Amino acid sequence: MAQMNDELRHGLRQLEQKAYEAVHKDAIELIKRDIHDPVPYFLLGRLAEDHKNFEKASELLEKAATLAPADPFFLAGHARYLIAVGNQHRALELADRAATLEAGDAWTADTIGVVYSRAGFHEKAIPHFETAVALNAEPSNYHYNLGASRQFSGNFEGAETAYLDAIARDPDAYRAYSSLVGLSRQTPEKNYLARLEFLFGELQAEPDAALHLGHAIAKTLEDLDDYELSFDWLVKAKATKRGALSYHISEDLALFDAAKDTINPRQTSQQASPPIFIVGCQELVRRLLTESSPVTAKSRQREN
Repeated sequence: MAQMNDELRHGLRQLEQKAYEAVHKDAIELIKRDIHDPVPYFLLGRLAEDHKNFEKASELLEKAATLAPADPFFLAGHARYLIAVGNQHRALELADRAATLEAGDAWTADTIGVVYSRAGFHEKAIPHFETAVALNAEPSNYHYNLGASRQFSGNFEGAETAYLDAIARDPDAYRAYSSLVGLSRQTPEKNYLARLEFLFGELQAEPDAALHLGHAIAKTLEDLDDYELSFDWLVKAKATKRGALSYHISEDLALFDAAKDTINPRQTSQQASPPIFIVGCQELVRRLLTESSPVTAKSRQREN
């Protein structure tokens, strides 16, 4: 297994700092030095992904993995990208290959775990998250990932330990706090309400943080039987996220009106069963409205 070399570490640090021009320049020099080196293709793939050039990102990450078929780092990196864009089958193929190889660094182990967890295979993810923590116990998110998969697998005690480990390394780890509160009923003797309210005050400008923390506060207050204040916190929790979304209910109402206008009364009266109106699946409704051929009720049920 090829160890993470200096060029790769340097490039990854530059990507974290969004020093994209430097990443591109260094990668091109590495390719000129050795066109078979997977490192520059991987870094350029991550750069393309950050700029939402997904076609190019897929091409470059696949090339890096092809050039280093026995290195789990590049296999895992490509799999992580594929699971993120919805290609679960191919992502799991690469993760399975990477899992048979020894992960020499924590990032690779954690990434394999992330692919499995996002695909719903939490029990397969846990050993890789445990390896990541064993190789490098400092990053808070490694412990959070382990806790989440343990929770989904029913190991609530182990999940609590991992979430607390995440918080110990990052006192602002709002996702860990949110998950921790969700593990059990909060009591007057044991709760994190004061810390949650403090963090909400510090992080409320961040939509995701406000959502997680506000919901954790609301859940705590509900457990403490303060239902009115709990509801107020639910509203407060969603306010920042709501403001960040470009959602307008008028668009949904117009979509529903268009769907109703497509109904042919004569065809409907001849059907053995009434038509099915699909709610909560906007993309599918749009597809149905734009298809040239009629869609039967049976096929609609199958697609939904």
